[in-house]
Amino acid sequence: MKNLIKIIFVLSFLLPVCAQGQAVTWQKWYDYNNYEDNGEDVIQTFDGGYLILSNNYISAFNYSSLITKINENGIVLWQKLFDSNLIGGPLICDAVTQVTDSGFVISGGNRDSTLLIRTDNFGEINWIKKFTRPGYQGAFFSDHKITNDGGIIACGTLYGSSSIGYLVKTDSNGNLEWDSIYSFTTDIIRIIQSSDNFLYMLGYGTTLTKTTGTGEVVWKKDFFLPNRRDLVENLEGNIFIGGGLDSMILYKIDSAGLTIFQNSYFKGVLGCESMCLTKEGNILLAGISNVNDAFLMAVSKIDKNGNLIFNKNIPSLEVKGNFSFLPRAVNATNDSGFIFTGFTDYPPTYYESNIYATKTDSLCNAPLIVNVYNTNSIIPDEIVLYQNYPNPFNPETKINFELSKPAFVTLKIYDLKGSLIKILLKEIKNTGKHEVIFNVVNYGLPSGVYFYQLSSSEVTITKRMLLIK
Repeated sequence: MKNLIKIIFVLSFLLPVCAQGQAVTWQKWYDYNNYEDNGEDVIQTFDGGYLILSNNYISAFNYSSLITKINENGIVLWQKLFDSNLIGGPLICDAVTQVTDSGFVISGGNRDSTLLIRTDNFGEINWIKKFTRPGYQGAFFSDHKITNDGGIIACGTLYGSSSIGYLVKTDSNGNLEWDSIYSFTTDIIRIIQSSDNFLYMLGYGTTLTKTTGTGEVVWKKDFFLPNRRDLVENLEGNIFIGGGLDSMILYKIDSAGLTIFQNSYFKGVLGCESMCLTKEGNILLAGISNVNDAFLMAVSKIDKNGNLIFNKNIPSLEVKGNFSFLPRAVNATNDSGFIFTGFTDYPPTYYESNIYATKTDSLCNAPLIVNVYNTNSIIPDEIVLYQNYPNPFNPETKINFELSKPAFVTLKIYDLKGSLIKILLKEIKNTGKHEVIFNVVNYGLPSGVYFYQLSSSEVTITKRMLLIK
């Protein structure tokens, strides 16, 4: 009996720890405005949630970039669109990072110049910086990183009579410190800064180039690597390059540019689209696998010596059909799992494409995709809280939300200091869409930022709105 009590006592401590350490997994798709969306990059944010960067295509000459903030369960907290009204023309972005104050840096470009966009932690723009060179009429940043000194290094291409590789270094406020062009490549698609402050850039023409911290070439190497895609450094200072066409190919290179190994994995997979360093120092490659005319996300996990740990297809639907689930970016998460984003044409007849995101455990396991398509309506798997409209507003705005099942919900308004202004709703609501009107006439509120918060027993979602008098 005493031994049983001891076991129960020990388990009372161990079980909460085990539960806390278990990875959260899910697969979801997202749409913003009933037009074509493609996920381009995804990061885990400091609060444990995620931020997805995507591009939104209304027409051939009308396209914008979008950031979507989701919590750890994939529930949308807010979305922010960067369109021509904000940046003075169409915009495509490919990379996002988070900085020390929890804000974000986004890189991309349009017909005129390469762009860096700095936002706060709610996606509101702090500044936009444009970079180009005389004689070039278009440009695009493919990638950027936060440097060891807190600045930004961004890479891409400039378009003129010919395309040329472009590298820009700024301070933390986006002010230009130096830039450089490289005639031996038409585009620099990936950039990293090593722990010893050198730069490694992956591009076309010459596959890999090492430069000093100010952009002077140390060496450049051309490797047999078709469809090269991504670049990472491990803790030992070795560089890994991923690519391939009919398999996923991985190179390991030392700091002098010498090849340590070149291996191929997962025969039949259509190359490596993205890769990341895992929490334990291994490499995860993400590519595309054709399984009975269904394009699925495929992964290979490799140790630092090039040994295969596992190959795996990640299924998304119970009945595959011919839908596509294509990865564009992957990053490791704090629970040793992975977060992916990319493109899907699922569900059927629902617009042209949607943002695809998957959160897996360390073995790349995830449940089948949620958000059920049924008779031209989308039933959310959780509560959805939409951005108020109009926003900014005066004196009245509408707040809409959607429930997948009946729930007791509360809707509250707070000021910037966190003081409660009004409880707009506190009752049971049925499945479906609901609308609540907030009018400031009787509250004497000044112009400024306010928050509206929707809560149920399962989730709390907060968004912000702007009152302008």
